[in-house]
Amino acid sequence: MKYLKIIIPLFILISLIACQKDQVEIEEEIQIDPRDEFIGDFQFQTIYMHWSEIEPDTTYYDTINFTGIVRYFHPSDEQNDSNFGADYTTINDKISIVYLPAPGHNLISTSIDASGVIDNVDDFPYFQSGGFNGPDSLSFVIGAGGQGGNYTHTVSGVRIP
Repeated sequence: MKYLKIIIPLFILISLIACQKDQVEIEEEIQIDPRDEFIGDFQFQTIYMHWSEIEPDTTYYDTINFTGIVRYFHPSDEQNDSNFGADYTTINDKISIVYLPAPGHNLISTSIDASGVIDNVDDFPYFQSGGFNGPDSLSFVIGAGGQGGNYTHTVSGVRIP
């Protein structure tokens, strides 16, 4: 009986420790990527604006509608990135937004936070700002400019159900 008083509490203690370890292992196995809710097919509208001092008083506008995609970043996306000032040193939190038809610079690769805000780039001559308005729509502006001209893409997108 004396041993039973020691063995039973010891058995309960060992069981509790083992259960806690199992719970920690389960929590470690389930890793949620905050980018997941933003990945998918989107219908994009891009308003392109370009002006140049080479052709004085000339501003070009164009509107492009395109069925594109928001996907996880892949290193090959770097060569088609519209944001020539993008940082490719950390890619674990990046997405690529393909908002224009190929070929050419038809996407942006950017980091995104859990609330859907994309990297704000203000690194002359490049700029970028915007983000998701919930998981089903997004809007952003990207462009570059200097002493002789400027281009701007004003982009809005809606998830395709």
